[in-house]
Amino acid sequence: MVEELSDAAQAAERFEQLIELAPGHDAANTALARLYRLLHRFDDLAQTLDRHAKSVDNNVRKVDLLLQAARVLMGDVGSPERAQFICERILGIQPDHAEALTLTARIRALAGDTMAALDGIELLADTEQDAQKRAGLWVRAGKMLEEHDDFDGAIDRYKLSLDADAGCEAALEALSRLYGRRGDTRGEAELLLRKVELAQEPALKAKRLVVLGTLRLEKLKDKALAADAFERARELAPTNLEALLGLGRLALERSKWDEAASFLEPLLDRTTELPKETALQVCIGAGDAFRALDKLREAERAYLNAKAVAPHDRGVLERLADLAMKSGKSEEAAVLLTDLLAVSAPDLTPAARAELLLKLGTAQQQNGEIDAAAVSFTSASEVLVDNVEPLDRLIDVQGTQENWSALVKTMRRRLDLAPNEDDRFKMLVKLGDVYAGKLNEREKAAKAYVAALEVHADDRNLLSKLMAVYSENKDWTRLIEVLVRMAGVVEDPKLRGKYFSTAAAISQGEVGDFDAAIEYYERALAFDPTLDGAFRGMADCLQRTAAWEKLARAYRQHIARVKDRVTEEELASLWDNLGETCHYRLNRVDEAVDAYEQAHALDRENRPRTERLVEIYGKHASKYADRAIAAHAELLAQNSYRVESYQALRKLYTQLSRPDEAWCVCQALRSLNMAEPDEEAFFKRHRVQAPATARECVTEEIWQEHLLHSDQDELLTTIFATMQGAAVAELAQPPQSFGISRDGQVDCQSDPAVMAQMLFYASGVMLVPLPPVFRRPQDAGGLSFLFTAPPALGLGQAAFQSAPDQALAFIAGRQLSYFRPGHYMRQLVPTGSGLRSWLLAAIRLSNSRFPAPEAMRPQVERYQAALARTLTLPQQQSLTSLVEQLMREQPELDMKRWALGVDLTADRLGFVLANSVDAAVAVIRASPADSSHAAERDRLKELYLYAVSPRYLALRQALGITIA
Repeated sequence: MVEELSDAAQAAERFEQLIELAPGHDAANTALARLYRLLHRFDDLAQTLDRHAKSVDNNVRKVDLLLQAARVLMGDVGSPERAQFICERILGIQPDHAEALTLTARIRALAGDTMAALDGIELLADTEQDAQKRAGLWVRAGKMLEEHDDFDGAIDRYKLSLDADAGCEAALEALSRLYGRRGDTRGEAELLLRKVELAQEPALKAKRLVVLGTLRLEKLKDKALAADAFERARELAPTNLEALLGLGRLALERSKWDEAASFLEPLLDRTTELPKETALQVCIGAGDAFRALDKLREAERAYLNAKAVAPHDRGVLERLADLAMKSGKSEEAAVLLTDLLAVSAPDLTPAARAELLLKLGTAQQQNGEIDAAAVSFTSASEVLVDNVEPLDRLIDVQGTQENWSALVKTMRRRLDLAPNEDDRFKMLVKLGDVYAGKLNEREKAAKAYVAALEVHADDRNLLSKLMAVYSENKDWTRLIEVLVRMAGVVEDPKLRGKYFSTAAAISQGEVGDFDAAIEYYERALAFDPTLDGAFRGMADCLQRTAAWEKLARAYRQHIARVKDRVTEEELASLWDNLGETCHYRLNRVDEAVDAYEQAHALDRENRPRTERLVEIYGKHASKYADRAIAAHAELLAQNSYRVESYQALRKLYTQLSRPDEAWCVCQALRSLNMAEPDEEAFFKRHRVQAPATARECVTEEIWQEHLLHSDQDELLTTIFATMQGAAVAELAQPPQSFGISRDGQVDCQSDPAVMAQMLFYASGVMLVPLPPVFRRPQDAGGLSFLFTAPPALGLGQAAFQSAPDQALAFIAGRQLSYFRPGHYMRQLVPTGSGLRSWLLAAIRLSNSRFPAPEAMRPQVERYQAALARTLTLPQQQSLTSLVEQLMREQPELDMKRWALGVDLTADRLGFVLANSVDAAVAVIRASPADSSHAAERDRLKELYLYAVSPRYLALRQALGITIA
């Protein structure tokens, strides 16, 4: 053996010399590798195999040699790092090489790099063609994640294993274990559903469906899905008891009596096959269903079956008694209940005995045994001493007996048990009725009614009964005296207020003494300011006596009392009434205006009130000019084509010597074809058919105060501005996709094209940096967005065609507005769902556990990675702070509304630079429907409103573009 090794060593030296002369000699390399393996020189063997692989051109042969080298390094040399390097070279030649991927996963797992190993296994699974092997690989991945406590990830991999091989036992067992471990009932249901699909025999499939249905019903509380499982089980095995029972239970819960009866009736003949409790449940359920369907004979049969299962069950016996009552067999019911009381007496609790006595009394009452019923109800009341039901039944029976003295005693007992004030009130009224109508004891009746009055002092029916007691002499004064005296006795201020309010109502309605009524109402409100009825009564009295000054004061006092407890609509009505009193009765314009404005602040949708205010403002224009302008703005917001408001504004501005404002209104009137001849002449005299020549630039303050639309949330805009750089970097397209190059870039300052010059002018006025602009001769359109990095604008063929300068100014201003920070996101990400994905990415940047909808998750994760990759740490911190503020203040956001606001802001800026309503209208009407989130009619409405709004008129002053 030693000699053989010596010879092998000498042979190896000769082959080494040969390979030095001819490195690619295939036979020599192969022989040398065999000798090294014989000599156990595994490191030299790996190097020889590696060197040999480098010398061959055939990739298949090269991969085979490298794979041999990797095995030697891994198994014989014990160098996983070098083996990893060799595997990476193999994968560089053949990326899906299964053994190389497997070896790479082993190496990474040994190195503790679980995720890298997991990636290798998953890559193997993706490339494996054999379904069972692919399932096994996914199971390996799941176990790896499970060992590292990533149970959600493990579940996902086990599911993938089942997707590959639905019958994979290892995956099914693992999923069952994990679902049970975390109490995931839905997961268990899903697994059961898979097992149902795997079952071949109908009986086995039905059995598993019953288990699934029970799980869905008892744990998931999903009745619809439970019903589906039970129904499928019944279709597979029509005689399956559990399926029929499950369907019957569901039908009972939903009060589907027909269905319940159809499912449970077949089981009545098979109760011996069921456990006792289940059999009893079936019989009672079937009986209840039949009874609800008025199938009394079938119900009786079911209850008798139940009695056969449980002969002494109280619930069954009571049901039989109830059924007898319903069938008109009150005598039979009384016998059943009497026997039940006798037999079950030792086992009955007092409450249960009393309940049976109540039922017995009811049966006796229906059977005409009134005296016996009275005894039963009396016995029940002696057991249930704190329960009102026996007394209520006894009162009914004693009324039938006409035993008035006993009835009064029972009613007084009943009063002591009144559960609430309303119940006490009703019993006092009934007691008074007995005294007044049956015993003719009017004094006692009056006391009962007065006691009831302490509970509900403003009950009109009670007041009528009390007045009936004194009706012989129509003694209203005595009644009022009683009410006032009672108000002085009680301590509760609210009750005092009720007594005074009742006295006032009688003084007002029966006596006709309005002055006394006013006094009582005032005293009632002093004790209880919440008595709205008292105030209405007092207001009526003050109107009847024409005490307008006092009425106005009363309204003010009442408004102060109730302002924090009534609805805004009710409070606005009170202010309206005060305004009408001051306006029409006292002729106090200032006070009327103040009242109407208070009402308007609470209820801005009341158009008649707004028009009334406008009328008053118009009559006193010098005093209420600003308020008139604001009121007309609200009317125009409700109807942007209200010609009366435009004309009134024009007259108002003319009276105030404000020619620019008057001209702007005339411009709107003329564009709407509503202008009078003098208004059209004034417009034409001062019209400038050129873009606005601004003397000042649009500062940030001007943007905020005069241009930004209210629908454009400022905080959301700031958030989008912060992430805009990352969005551009992630979503930008190469210049070649738009057919542009550096040679086609336009110098807008010097280019002769009017659109280019207009962009340069608009950039200077708006203080928005001009983005790169490129000629796009292949584009038949005009000015377009180029979603490159950095963002740019493109000039198509239409941009070089002749067009009115004001229209070009509108287009230039509108397009450049999107280059304000945050606004560009509206164009770069044109959909609401896309914008929401970016916002969710920003939220998850600081809180990775924040949920994202399943359909949006891939996109959100992509954007989150872009934000983390692109934004600096201070930018990320700022974004996190802004998002947290947004979540606190506005948890529900309307992305479409924000995008709409950005578009309408763009329209405003275009209009400002165009300095022409007609030009803006023409461009909007010529624009494609997808150029704005707003419909054309809404854009025009917003344009007209803005064209005469105080914000626009102030903007003209700020920019120096007024006509005078």
